[in-house]
Amino acid sequence: MRDEPGGVLFEIQRWCTDDGPGIRTTLFFQGCPLRCRWCCNPEAWCPPPAGPGPESDPLRGRRMTAAEIVAAVERDRVFYRRSGGGVTFSGGEATGQPNLFRILATRLHNLGYHLALETCGHFPWEPNAQALALMDLVHLDLKHMDGEAHRRLTGQSNDLILANALRLAETGVPLVLRLPLIPGLNDHPDNLAETARFAARLGNPPLQVMPYHALGVGKFRALGLAYPLEGLEPPDPGAVARARQVLADCGAKLG
Repeated sequence: MRDEPGGVLFEIQRWCTDDGPGIRTTLFFQGCPLRCRWCCNPEAWCPPPAGPGPESDPLRGRRMTAAEIVAAVERDRVFYRRSGGGVTFSGGEATGQPNLFRILATRLHNLGYHLALETCGHFPWEPNAQALALMDLVHLDLKHMDGEAHRRLTGQSNDLILANALRLAETGVPLVLRLPLIPGLNDHPDNLAETARFAARLGNPPLQVMPYHALGVGKFRALGLAYPLEGLEPPDPGAVARARQVLADCGAKLG
């Protein structure tokens, strides 16, 4: 069994209803290329260890074989069928472990599961192309349309993210865009308008506005990290409605 390919997850969460259609099991992969200032899963930042090591570590996740992960998913198969659900690859960033992502996507696809991916979009295309082709749905974040602002907020430019978004749209995989709405950081009308224009280039897939929340504060503190947005309040309903109106006026198809 130790020769079985595998990787590192930091959580397997069952009975999820916000990560795609129906009841789902969400696989949270360890490691993320971004450092978003509002991240709600900072425990996923550390990359998975490259070599043999402990089976689990609070900051490095749990090493599991692909067979172990598939077996964990299979336990709730009946609920997926009844609800139209399936499996969602999340994180962290599933594309950061392309070998495990590909193997799991292939095995679960062959077992008939509906497969979804939640991605920041910052990943190398070729190592992930085979798994991406098996997705029934991809949720892609658009955090800021200005490259330098994106770098300040996440630690990376958005060049690769936008390029991958365009390639994903060309594949025809069902795509849903997600805009985390962060007060004072990416909610300016100019950025919202540019987001809507880019969505149009992708064929105008549904665009979901995800209002900022402070659920990551406790995790940052537990990890001994200063929370970068300390004191920032979530947007009020009026601010969210105004942002949605700007997007709609610019032609976005709101999800």
